[in-house]
Amino acid sequence: MSYSYADGVALSPDVSYQFNEGIGLSPVVSYQYYEWPGDGVLQLSSSPRVSYLFYSYLGPTPALPTAFSTTSLPPTNMVARPRVPSGTQFLVYTSGAFASGVPLDTNKMTIVLTHGWMSSSDAWPKDMANVLTSQGFGATANIVAWDWRVNANLSAGLEISAARTPSEGEALGGELLYLLGANYNKPIHFMGHSLGTMVNCRAADFIHGDAKNSPGKIPGSTLKLNPQNTHMTMFDEAGAVGVANALSLVTYMLFLPTSGDTGDLINNFWTKVIPDHSAWIDNYISEVGRLHHEAANVLLWRRFAVPVISDISSGLHAYSYDWYSNTVAAPLISAIGHRFSFERNTLSPLPPSGTYFLQSADLIDSPFVVTPLDAATANSLSSGRALVYPTLQAYNGLNVAGNAYLNGLNAAGNVYLDGIQHAGDFLYDVTEWVLSDFNGQSAYVGTGTAGSTPAYMIPAGSAPLQFFWDLPFTLQKSTASPLALNGANGPIIHPADAGPDITNNTAVYVWLPVIVPSNTVGMSFEFKIVGAGTNEYMTMGVSNENYFTMESKFLDDGVWMSSGVIEISKYAGKQTQLFFSMNGDSGLPDGKLSVRGIQFLTVAPPTLNISVNGNQAVLSWPVITTGWQLEQTDALSSSNQWTDVTNAPGVLDYENTVTNVLNSGARFYRLKK
Repeated sequence: MSYSYADGVALSPDVSYQFNEGIGLSPVVSYQYYEWPGDGVLQLSSSPRVSYLFYSYLGPTPALPTAFSTTSLPPTNMVARPRVPSGTQFLVYTSGAFASGVPLDTNKMTIVLTHGWMSSSDAWPKDMANVLTSQGFGATANIVAWDWRVNANLSAGLEISAARTPSEGEALGGELLYLLGANYNKPIHFMGHSLGTMVNCRAADFIHGDAKNSPGKIPGSTLKLNPQNTHMTMFDEAGAVGVANALSLVTYMLFLPTSGDTGDLINNFWTKVIPDHSAWIDNYISEVGRLHHEAANVLLWRRFAVPVISDISSGLHAYSYDWYSNTVAAPLISAIGHRFSFERNTLSPLPPSGTYFLQSADLIDSPFVVTPLDAATANSLSSGRALVYPTLQAYNGLNVAGNAYLNGLNAAGNVYLDGIQHAGDFLYDVTEWVLSDFNGQSAYVGTGTAGSTPAYMIPAGSAPLQFFWDLPFTLQKSTASPLALNGANGPIIHPADAGPDITNNTAVYVWLPVIVPSNTVGMSFEFKIVGAGTNEYMTMGVSNENYFTMESKFLDDGVWMSSGVIEISKYAGKQTQLFFSMNGDSGLPDGKLSVRGIQFLTVAPPTLNISVNGNQAVLSWPVITTGWQLEQTDALSSSNQWTDVTNAPGVLDYENTVTNVLNSGARFYRLKK
């Protein structure tokens, strides 16, 4: 149906309706109208087009799971306070080694080396310090490292370490302010690898007075340093550590926010790597990472072992700082690298922000030959923070996750089970949830009350990813009149009374029994905290493992945040419990924890590839798919017997790889779960 209508002095443009009640299809309404400034002069301007998508095919509202209060206490590790960083982590390079308690020389500039996940200052920072001192920079600079190995080496997964970077960064920034003093006016060069780039970013914002808890943020405060003295160097800022941890890299990168370009997206701020202010940033990517228009970006795709850094065996992820270290020893071998640094007093002139360099594709050239990308390509990249794979191996190995999708209640059957246990007031309901694609990001768009027909506004040109049922809830200490979760509509509230006696406890918490969908590799959720004290914090876990912790002092009150994707592949296809808690310092917390959008990231069954190399069969399948057993048989018949291939798979270029000796006759292989 199309029609025009008169609105005052002008006819509106046509409004078109398309309606289809077929299964899986939705009515679409589009309209455009004129806006009149109303100043007495008829000057009509066209408004943006708006599209409404109406989805009502989710079916009947799922039954609400039963819940009851409990006095059972969770294991200590599930409500444990995050480790508080200490000054002993601040190390100064002297006499060929890093040591704590060494004073800084405020007449020298400062170089800060910060390692990433599953690493320490004994790895590349020590090697980089050796190279720097061999070139005489020990005499002109304080060479320091921030060793956060305790929080960086959390085996539960990458995301829990990433969530600890705000506290580590602010502690590093605090040490720099304390040891250098507010009057320090020498340059500071931050070098960070992997998650260390997040630590460095937080530290830079802290010393500049831009971080939330920075003393320099107080109006009139002089406790801050000049950001024009700050140089940031990033090595593979994406955050992973080698091929063996490709699964964590995949789940982390799939929904990594783009810092300042998120618009209305729910963000996890701790993944920020670009400080609010700085003099210059150079960004080196050798495995997978993001291009930043605030930086000079270098794509390194050629992996050569150069014997300057001792731990280059981890390959692609280490190649970025390995490559850079050689430009420290010989700065003129490349058009970019250490030749542009505070250490060499060469930040002017330098490649401007928003420039892009590519390592030479001619294998005859030195690996240190880089060429600028053409203007058209550079301009297209400058519009945002593009995710890039410098090597074909990384792209092929990780791109299999591009078919991953998010499972909610309707997509995976009865995910949420009866028997929810909680301490404190637990307010919950079932609502509808929708995801939409914004520049490759998943994003919350809106919810409707259970049983209703929700209307979701989707920007023109965006296609919805998935709709499903959600179980949002709020945890708080017991009150006489619990607050409603969904306003006037209200949730079903359990319990309505004061709840169990947990006066000797310091947390309110809930166990959610769930069935994790098969082929799950990760999960995510969104959360907000309201009214919390500065020493309160939330935790989340699966079964009896703590997977995520965030302190309230880093959060804005009442603002929704995303956990990012947490790797939980070992629970795929199993019944388990999700655990959430809000924790106090010496008593029950004042803060209320709300959670919504619990999602499971699943991937399709793997494709098995086979090639023959001499008398060997080489079989491979994506590393992101877990729990599959390689089997073999000599014949295909109704009575054939499949046996396990007992060779343990290795990992090569993000694929599980098995080499099997071939005998005479045929051999057939399959993957089974």
